[in-house]
Amino acid sequence: MPYNNGTPLISVLVAVYNVEQYLRQCIDSILNQTYKNLEIILVDDCSTDKSGQICDNYAEKDSRIKVIHHKKNECLSGVRNTGIINATGELVSFIDADDYIDPDFYDYLLSIMKINDMKPDIAYCSFRKVDDNGQFISQPKNSNPDHVELFNSKEATINCLRARKGFQMYVWNGLFKREILPFFEEGRRIGQDQDFTIHTLLQARLIAKGHGVKQSYRIRLGGSKSLNLEERAKFQYLALNDMKKHIMNAGGDADLIDAYYERCFRADLGLMDRYSTRKKKNKPFFKHIRNKLRNDARKTYKGLTGIILYYALSVGETPYRIAFYFVKKFQK
Repeated sequence: MPYNNGTPLISVLVAVYNVEQYLRQCIDSILNQTYKNLEIILVDDCSTDKSGQICDNYAEKDSRIKVIHHKKNECLSGVRNTGIINATGELVSFIDADDYIDPDFYDYLLSIMKINDMKPDIAYCSFRKVDDNGQFISQPKNSNPDHVELFNSKEATINCLRARKGFQMYVWNGLFKREILPFFEEGRRIGQDQDFTIHTLLQARLIAKGHGVKQSYRIRLGGSKSLNLEERAKFQYLALNDMKKHIMNAGGDADLIDAYYERCFRADLGLMDRYSTRKKKNKPFFKHIRNKLRNDARKTYKGLTGIILYYALSVGETPYRIAFYFVKKFQK
């Protein structure tokens, strides 16, 4: 694949839906990049606010911007797939319309990708968390931009499943060679990034992880956070099931399978935490999560530890509620 004398075209895909409050900051942060060879594809998913108009206004001012207006709402996965289909760059970046990036975001990621003469298929950076108003919340302790690590496909996938070495299941802090990208599973309101990330890592040969903080991830109310817990669990388990399919299709060995079940166990714990700290009760749903938690604990922890956990986790709702109450109190 030719790389245009070191300045490859980057297709920046931005999914847009009812984000007029944040959209200008997002687009401005892309336009103000020190790296200029960009193709910016704004896909408006039938916004009911002024987001679509804002996109059109920017396209009139900068020829690098292309706007696609969906005729029906397709949710995030469908929007991103539209962007992938229309992308012509050698490299692809996904930016959420309520986030924004530092001016050297692409120069930094491209410099990481140039390690070993463009051999990495994916480059990641770190990110800071900001609140709804853009005020700083947190960032990783290790934020040295010169600290870059290289991983093969298996190493990166295991680290991602176990949330180690700075890996997380997001796509918006990465730069990807277009040739390795699959499509997103459509119809989901959460978990879109999770199985897509695992699928992509399994198709990559080399992954570069830089620890420089070059992006602001906005934590805000609304969107997928408005889903009830039962819906959230349904989408979470769909993502986990697809992850397993991708791992098995890649000839997943024991190390990958062990990491997968650890991911399942932590997802079960997260759902049980949410359930135990809400007032509404749903006995069949509780039993479903509990059974998943017990079975995944047995698969995650070998020998006697797994057996003890399997039976210890068979308690009713009240012990779980008490346990998570004190966990949260201790964390505070």
